[in-house]
Amino acid sequence: MPRISRDRPCRWLDLCGTRRNFVDSYQPGNCAHGVGHAILILSGYDLGEALKHCAAFESAPLTYYCATGVFMENAINPGARDRNTGSLH
Repeated sequence: MPRISRDRPCRWLDLCGTRRNFVDSYQPGNCAHGVGHAILILSGYDLGEALKHCAAFESAPLTYYCATGVFMENAINPGARDRNTGSLH
């Protein structure tokens, strides 16, 4: 599975503000919430890392909606980080 870079925020955060096809289809808050789900998955369920990427949104409301997606994804997949990093033996 692809991972997001720990060194720089996701470039696709702008999907919720500048890409017309996404903006026309989704309200920016809903888009940021969905991005939050994806960020947590792509960060290997690392909450701190995912929230750091959410903070890259330039508006406080979008950062908030992104974080709600992160926390919801974490709540609906308890233990996912352990499954991604734990030994299979």
